[in-house]
Amino acid sequence: MKTSPDTPPIFECVLRPHRSAKTQSASIVVGAVAFVLFTVGVAFLLAGAWPVLFFFGLEVALLGTALTINHRSARACEMIALTETELTVRRIDHRGRRECWSFQPYWLKVRHDFADAPVELSSHGRSVAVGGFLAPGERRKLAEALRSALAPLSGIAEIAAWSLRGQAALPATTCAQVSPSTSRME
Repeated sequence: MKTSPDTPPIFECVLRPHRSAKTQSASIVVGAVAFVLFTVGVAFLLAGAWPVLFFFGLEVALLGTALTINHRSARACEMIALTETELTVRRIDHRGRRECWSFQPYWLKVRHDFADAPVELSSHGRSVAVGGFLAPGERRKLAEALRSALAPLSGIAEIAAWSLRGQAALPATTCAQVSPSTSRME
């Protein structure tokens, strides 16, 4: 199901893994460690233990490589956009690969059963987990925000209104207007 670009989103959110250090901070750390190890390495070199200097250099190179890999993994993100007719989840992994899922919001279920589990969006036998890299409290807040944004679109408000009026069932037109969702990969 395609939405027009003119359809304003009801809910939007971009999820990114948390990184406490920026590239400049990582460079400063590698430089400071290199300076300390080089100073200590010169002392070992003067004492005749020259192979130690090689291993100190190897440690600095490994530290720099690890911090570079960590920084590159921060490129991953998940974008969630909800319009009146579609909820779209777009995921970009750390290598730049893109995936996209689309759900019809009327049938969408938001599950977040355990603190350590990601938020699961499911409909018509398909599901996608979002926010796997978020902290447990952030996952709970995401699930609550999605549920509250979906409530007016999912028919929950209609069901509550009909049950308060004493009606046994919803009118047939409520369910007849819904079409199955589609899935696509970009």
